[in-house]
Amino acid sequence: MALKSDTMNMQPSRGINAVRISSDSWGMTGDGVYDVYAQGADTVTRDAQPGVAGNQECLFVYAAGNDGSGATTIGAPGTAKNVLTVGAAENYNQF
Repeated sequence: MALKSDTMNMQPSRGINAVRISSDSWGMTGDGVYDVYAQGADTVTRDAQPGVAGNQECLFVYAAGNDGSGATTIGAPGTAKNVLTVGAAENYNQF
């Protein structure tokens, strides 16, 4: 029951300390370069609402893409420096 009590104590602060997360899958061609799209993703990561005073940090999660395996298969904005890029791996293991 301690877990329930701790969870309830955290609820009031949720509105004050809100977490901003955006999950996106743009399907851009992978070329592995840091371009204007990646730069834009880095900018809005630090300040998701440029019209509002101060920084409004946001975690952007991007799909790595479907261009196969290799060194340059992830496309922008997944090549940005301040985002989380998520991919998949497939290993066939016969037991």
